[in-house]
Amino acid sequence: MYRFGIFGKPNVGKSSLFNALIDRSKAIVAEERGVTRDRVKGILRDENEFIALADLPGMEVDKKALSPDEHIQNYLKKELAEIDALIVVFDINDITPEDEIIYLEVKRKKISTLFIASKVDNDKKEGLLGELYQLGNEEFSLTSAKSKKGILDLRRKIFSLKNQLATNAVLPKKSNLPANDCVESFSIIGKPNVGKSSFLNSFLGWGRSLIKEERGTTRDAVDEFVFHKNKKYKIIDTAGIRKKKTKKNFLEELSLKKTFHSINQAGVILLLMDALEVEENFFELTDQDKKIVALIRSKKKTLLIFFNKWDLVKKKSWSNFEKKVIHQYPMLKNYPLEKLSCKKPFTKQVKNKIFTRVFNCLENHQIKIKTKDLNEAVKMALEQFDTNVNEKKTLKIYYAVQIKTSPPLMYFYINDRKYLAKKIVDYLNNYLTKYFDILGTPITMKFFNKEQK
Repeated sequence: MYRFGIFGKPNVGKSSLFNALIDRSKAIVAEERGVTRDRVKGILRDENEFIALADLPGMEVDKKALSPDEHIQNYLKKELAEIDALIVVFDINDITPEDEIIYLEVKRKKISTLFIASKVDNDKKEGLLGELYQLGNEEFSLTSAKSKKGILDLRRKIFSLKNQLATNAVLPKKSNLPANDCVESFSIIGKPNVGKSSFLNSFLGWGRSLIKEERGTTRDAVDEFVFHKNKKYKIIDTAGIRKKKTKKNFLEELSLKKTFHSINQAGVILLLMDALEVEENFFELTDQDKKIVALIRSKKKTLLIFFNKWDLVKKKSWSNFEKKVIHQYPMLKNYPLEKLSCKKPFTKQVKNKIFTRVFNCLENHQIKIKTKDLNEAVKMALEQFDTNVNEKKTLKIYYAVQIKTSPPLMYFYINDRKYLAKKIVDYLNNYLTKYFDILGTPITMKFFNKEQK
C-alpha cells in the first residue's frame, strides 16, 4: 500500500485537511501552533483502491536562523524514509520565510509531491496566490477543509499520483500501516510523563513518538503496527490522563476523549506507573493511578500493569516491591505486575515476555469454565470462608454457571441476596481468579435468589 504524508509548518491546516480527506475527525484540530505532536494515520479509499494517509507533525522553523528545528528534523528523517509521496500544505493567508525553508527542504528530498494552498475559504483568497508562486513554479491545489472546496479534486490528484507511481514501477516503501488483518490492539495508558511514548519507542526500537521533558507531549492517540510470530498487532500510545481541573483546556479535552475511545476499542490495556514515584510514596499508589485503574476495571478490560523507570528505584528487589504494592492496594493481586525500564530499545527477550503476558491475559479473558469445575471451586471456597450473617442466617450458594466470556460472566444462585456481603463477593472473585489462574481479566459475578432462576 502506498503511503502519503501531509506536511507543512504548524497551524496551516494539515489536520483539518487530513480529516476532510478521510471524512472523519481523527486528528486533533485547534487554533494553536503545533497541535499535532505525533503522526496520525488513516486509510484513504476510492472504490477498490487504498492509500495510507499520515498527518505528520508540523515542522518548526527557527525564525532567527531560518533553519528547521533539529528535534523535528531528526524525527522527520524516519518519517520521510517511509513516505512514498508528500502533500505539502501552505496557509494562503500566512506565507512567511518559514514556508520558503520548508519548500526548499521538500525539494531537496526529491520525493513525489503535491503542493496545496489551504484555507481558501472564498474566491477573494485566490488573489493571494501570487505570494505562493514566489516560492516556486508549482501547481498549487486550492482547498478549504472548512467548506470542502477542492477536496474531491485533491483526492483525484492523490490517486492519480499513486497510479503514476505504480506505472513507473515505484514500489511502496516498507512501513507499518493499518490493515484489516490486525489480530489485536493494545492501548498504552497512564498519567502524563510516566513513559508511555518511551515504552512505544523502546518497543519499536526507534523514535516513533515525540518525547520531551515537558508533561503531556502526546496529544493524539498514536497508532503503530508490529508483527509477532507472523501476526499483526496495533499498539496505541495515548495522551496522559491528568487530574480534573476546574478550568478545562480544549486540547486536553479532545485528547482525553481519544484516550477514553482507545480504552474502549483496545483488547488489552497496558497501564504504566512510575516505579520511583511509588517507592518514594511508601508503595502507595497515587489517587490518580487508583482512578485510572478503577476506570479500566469499570470498562471490563484486560489489564497489565508495568512499573516503569525501574532503573531509578533505589532498592531493586522486585519481589519485595510487588509484595508491598499489593499490600497497599490488594486488588492488584488479580493483575499481572511487571517492572520495566524504557531507557533503551527492548531486547527480543523483553518483547517476548511482554507478548507472552498479553497472550495469557487474552486467553484468560476468553476462558470458558465448565459448570462442574466452577461449582467444585465455589464449594472449596466456601469451606474456607465464614458466610454466616449471624447464628441463624447463613448465605448458601446452591450452584454457579458461567454465562459468557470476554470477560467471564458468572451467575450464582443463592438462598437470599440480603445475606450477600461485599466481603463475600470480593473473596469469591479473588479465590476464583487464583484458582483458575485467570490474572489480568475481571470476573463479573451476578447473584440471584434461587426462585429467580
